[in-house]
Amino acid sequence: MKKSKKKKKIYFKKWARIALIFLLSFTAVFAILLIVNGVFPKDNSTPLYTYNMERKVDYKVYLHKNSFYEEEYIGMGKQYTTELIDYVDIDFDYVYTGSKLSDIVYDYDIKAEIIGEYESTKDENKELWTKKYTLLENKPKEANNTTTFNIKENLKIDYSKYNEIVNQFKKEFKLAIDAYLKIRLNINYSGKIEGYEELVRGDDFLEIYIPLSKSTINIDTNYDENNSKTIIPTLSNDKNKESLYFGIILLISDMVLVILTYDKIFINKKTMYLKKLERLLKDYSEIIVESSTMLNYDELDVLEIKNFDDMVDLEEELKSPIILYEYIKDKESWFIVLKGNYAYRYILSADDFE
Repeated sequence: MKKSKKKKKIYFKKWARIALIFLLSFTAVFAILLIVNGVFPKDNSTPLYTYNMERKVDYKVYLHKNSFYEEEYIGMGKQYTTELIDYVDIDFDYVYTGSKLSDIVYDYDIKAEIIGEYESTKDENKELWTKKYTLLENKPKEANNTTTFNIKENLKIDYSKYNEIVNQFKKEFKLAIDAYLKIRLNINYSGKIEGYEELVRGDDFLEIYIPLSKSTINIDTNYDENNSKTIIPTLSNDKNKESLYFGIILLISDMVLVILTYDKIFINKKTMYLKKLERLLKDYSEIIVESSTMLNYDELDVLEIKNFDDMVDLEEELKSPIILYEYIKDKESWFIVLKGNYAYRYILSADDFE
């Protein structure tokens, strides 16, 4: 009879099963978190970058020499007699401050515009005429590895010049219009912040309004003194979808692995096997000899024995000990009785307890 071979099966040891259970559990939890994050993305409440803009416009109204005022100029927030105005001295002050170092590119200019308005039948002033001026050409600037930049500009506005232009318009067209000079500092900025893909971009302005062609005037400004902005990065829709799809694929893969390895992880086949093996060794220790090397079956005829009791009978009849060889560690053992060219073999396998 030819040698009978049994196909080896792959079994996991206890530590391997524990490690695999932990890995599969961790992967499943991670996949579920990805799916939840993809379906219900959470905004990151931690600001990446905060920046503040401080704005200030200061002005003084300088007077022609006269016998009524001892002062050379009058400060902000007063009422001014137009015939006494020589020029208006204006200081623009703008400070940008960020929370992180960055490279900032910015530019600014100063524009002026005469705006003439006419009172309509609905008691609303409508813009009738405008005339534009460039008081300061565009100035490009760059600030590297910094958190702040500052713009300071001074202008001296010849009030009589712009006032006369309006008076000529009114005289030529015989229209009673309200007019004022709007002066505007325009600011544009952009900066690259570490950890943020997009450029931080923005624009800002400071405005001052000087009435024209009136006997007395008061000057107004238009700007917020302080303004802060905060960048809080959020996942884009594409990244949310990537998180969702990857989580689904990962969870499906994890479930397939659980199905494929379920019996090897969660069903302890070797427990009954080991109990059976230990019982045989205990009950028949006097006639069982354990061997660490496998017999050479090439010159032997192997006869398979289905019952261990028959092996005990053969041992008594043939006066030959039962040789035990563990074919697969903790999974399969061979019990053999030799007689001449014959090998009587009983196989104890974990598969027997499925």
